[in-house]
Amino acid sequence: MPKATTIGQRVYLVRLACGDGIRKAMPMREFAEVVGFHPSRISDIENNKSKPSLDEVEALAHVDPLDRGRSWIAWGDEDEMFTEITSGDDLRRAMDEPEADPKKKGEEDAG
Repeated sequence: MPKATTIGQRVYLVRLACGDGIRKAMPMREFAEVVGFHPSRISDIENNKSKPSLDEVEALAHVDPLDRGRSWIAWGDEDEMFTEITSGDDLRRAMDEPEADPKKKGEEDAG
């Protein structure tokens, strides 16, 4: 099973598991109907254009035939879920935000 590093990838893996589980994902419209979302909402989540709400994560976890759970959908592997946060950069990485520009960081420290 490929490692899914984004919520969108994990949602796609749920849709794949609802299909044949190997090569053919359940069609987007059918999956959206099963989950109770509009197909464009599934597309936006899978393409990381937006993140699912807690209720949406719950709905996705409910239809996952592999029963990986809400935590897996929201955060991924246990190793990723419990990453030690020791700096602002660690927090930004955990929140999928870009790291600060080192040049600007030096300017902020000086000022």
